[in-house]
Amino acid sequence: MIGAAILVNLCVSDLESNVNHNSPRLHWKSGPLLRLQFSNDDDRPGCPPWPTVISNVKHPVFQKLRAAQGRWLRGKEECFIAEGDDQIKSALEAQFPLTHVVTFGMDSFHKLRKKCPNRTEMALLSTGLVNKLYPSGKRPESVALAVVPPLELKRINHSSGIMLVLENIQDPGNLGTMLRSAEAFGTESVVCTFPKLPNGTSSAKRLFSRVAIRASMGSIFRLRLAICNDIQDVLHYCKKHAIPVIASTPCSRSAYLSVNELIREGGINQNRILLAVGNEGRGLSAKALQAASANISIPTASTVESLNVAVACGVLLHEFRKHSSAL
Repeated sequence: MIGAAILVNLCVSDLESNVNHNSPRLHWKSGPLLRLQFSNDDDRPGCPPWPTVISNVKHPVFQKLRAAQGRWLRGKEECFIAEGDDQIKSALEAQFPLTHVVTFGMDSFHKLRKKCPNRTEMALLSTGLVNKLYPSGKRPESVALAVVPPLELKRINHSSGIMLVLENIQDPGNLGTMLRSAEAFGTESVVCTFPKLPNGTSSAKRLFSRVAIRASMGSIFRLRLAICNDIQDVLHYCKKHAIPVIASTPCSRSAYLSVNELIREGGINQNRILLAVGNEGRGLSAKALQAASANISIPTASTVESLNVAVACGVLLHEFRKHSSAL
């Protein structure tokens, strides 16, 4: 096998914990500097089989990673981080655009290199910078930098089934779980409404937060997503396209207690609907409730005040899925 040798201008200590000494594609040469020799049996045409090594804290990719780690995204180009091989694979399989994939070890590099398109830059991060990025020591195998995609409501062409609207969900774990349930029960389109924050920070980061991405288990990369600052925009969209709005509410006399009852007595027999789920504490806004064609509730024991919003959303989506042939 013919190999191509490169000399990496780093001390061995910078990379020794990042590289698998038993890698079949990697050969070690002794000396004050680290010499890596890689085989050239590349299965990613046009891309070298060795990674670019990032060791300088001022490197633009490292600077972007640190900026995207912040709680809120700012600037014209909004970016977020996907963490770990599993998240990155889910994004790549869904053809979600990733600008950079940065691995912390050679095993992860070889694993992800087979799946990365040529337009995605790949790099290996030195141990020192990994520790700066994750000072607690708890770190994934790799990270990817992605640009937030267009999230305009007009890009969603909802032709059939259920479109889910989540109004001002505050907990990112709930948000990610609801996205996972949406995909699991056949919902392809999800609209999230977030009010503008007083400091002008982006609503996109609330959707693509680290916790929400993790809780979604990859669903966030596969769904059609949109963001609105006001649910009135969503209601106007539904009126324009003749989509009935079903509001999820706590138990009340005016609410239907099952999807079967909603279809039989509420006259909801169209093949596409919008299911609106509200905030953890306040529920749906008055505007959403007033515009609803019908309300639906989940009957529970009298000793239970309410269900967690993500649990309630999953129950409703499951019920609608069972009756999808009737919609």
